[in-house]
Amino acid sequence: MRSAVLVVLVALSAGAQPRPRPKGAPPAPTAPAPVVNVDEAVRSLLSGYEYVPSKADFERLGPTAYPAVLAVVNDAKALTSTRLRAVAALSMVADPRAEAALEALVFDARAAVPMRAHATQALGARAGGRAVPVLERVLEDANPELREAAVRGLTASRLPPARGLLTTQQAKDPSPLVRDAAREGLERLGGK
Repeated sequence: MRSAVLVVLVALSAGAQPRPRPKGAPPAPTAPAPVVNVDEAVRSLLSGYEYVPSKADFERLGPTAYPAVLAVVNDAKALTSTRLRAVAALSMVADPRAEAALEALVFDARAAVPMRAHATQALGARAGGRAVPVLERVLEDANPELREAAVRGLTASRLPPARGLLTTQQAKDPSPLVRDAAREGLERLGGK
């Protein structure tokens, strides 16, 4: 008998329709949107290895994403891998100050070379044509890791001046690493 009552109750509840709202009545209140701690959200995006954050991830966080990402870049206690991901993320945040932060990091002699290299590549991806003069300067740097990053930044810019600079770098750079990156860049841009 109990199971029959339960079946009837379940059947009745499945067919139940919500009552229509009377005309002029305000809509039912909805739960407020959860408050997002942007600093925590940014650190979570940047600390994982299994997920590569996208520009859309940072757009969802809004204008406060930039200071949160920059805080990770400057956090000497953070893992190097997290800081490098934060440098790359500066190419995706929707704040124009990120471009200046990347350029400053490119030329910061106190910064570790991997940080500067990531900033160089991210600047090319973010700034496009505005980055070309900066990347040209980095192509003359003594460090081949920085020159390679400049080549990759030029490739990411996808601009016509990149092709000529990559051709020159492929022909003259003393480092096989940089020459190979220039060759790959030219292939990506559709020329050899």
